[in-house]
Amino acid sequence: MKVLLLTETTKPTSGWGRVVDELIKHYHAAGIETIILTEDGSGDDGILKNSLASLKSALINSLKTRRYVKKCDIVHALDCYPYGLIAALATLGTKKRFVMTAIGTYAIMPLENPKLKPLMTWAYRRAAKIMSITNYTTQEISKRVSKLPPIQRVLLGVDANRFHFNDENIEAPVPFFLSVGALKKRRGNHFILPALALIKKDFPNIEYNIVGDPSDKAYVSHLNSEIKRLDLEKNARILGKVSEETLLNLYQTCSAFIGVPDNTPTNFAGFHLVYLEANAMGKPVIAGEGYGTEEILYEGENGFLVKPNNPESIASAMKKILSDQKMRDYMHRRSREISTTLTWDKTAAEYIKIYNQVLKTK
Repeated sequence: MKVLLLTETTKPTSGWGRVVDELIKHYHAAGIETIILTEDGSGDDGILKNSLASLKSALINSLKTRRYVKKCDIVHALDCYPYGLIAALATLGTKKRFVMTAIGTYAIMPLENPKLKPLMTWAYRRAAKIMSITNYTTQEISKRVSKLPPIQRVLLGVDANRFHFNDENIEAPVPFFLSVGALKKRRGNHFILPALALIKKDFPNIEYNIVGDPSDKAYVSHLNSEIKRLDLEKNARILGKVSEETLLNLYQTCSAFIGVPDNTPTNFAGFHLVYLEANAMGKPVIAGEGYGTEEILYEGENGFLVKPNNPESIASAMKKILSDQKMRDYMHRRSREISTTLTWDKTAAEYIKIYNQVLKTK
């Protein structure tokens, strides 16, 4: 079997890059060949240039993609827009079928756009199958599109070998919380700073380390202004991009991971990969409630769910973790145990099973 994957990147420094990297490894181990088209040229064959810039870009890229459709057995679009639309157009008039993975924003937001909705509705209905990473995303698509093909939840996985687990809960001498992800408003780092100011009264040495691409200069400037306004210069640090070794050390020694996205019904972070990675290191996660988060985080087991834009709610969870060593040790073990049920072996096996089902029902 040969699979054509349409995606943003294969670079493992990004969430999508890590997903594709893991899928490729597992596919090749199973004897499945791949062709990968990306937006940034990191794929092994061809570029989908600037697909999100305009509908015109998506149409042009569908023509490029069509050349590769002939060489494969099935097409897998890793996100609905633009890749699902590109796959639908590129396979039109051929006998090749396509499936798509639905994540978050780009599964829903195009359906709220008057120009894109008719095309995306058509693309959804043309898909042989949709794989959603949460039931929440499935429900939101179903509210907006009728007569859908089968939708199956396939959770993302984590590489236990990369995120090494220690039986002993290792923590830094000075406790700190960790966030990982590109620094932009949707990540919600600005929600965490006021909560940090609240707990500073009881934990004056507490630190908050923020790791991620700082390309959004306006947002980074806003965070720095908030840090200064809240008198957190000695507590909050924007580290920007860090090496793999540094990142793993931060994961291993933090008190907990914290990520409280600034979600809206049509623009939300459905990609919970960093939560799984933190759990794999044995670290509990403080995350915003809703939007499918509760499907992988269990209150008091591998994390706490809080109300976004509510400093008191976020601070309360932070205090619980800092105040109770026995709880941290318990959640350390449970976080790792739960993460072992979410592996790339399972994710890749589910995708391969779906490919075979689709090819058998032509």
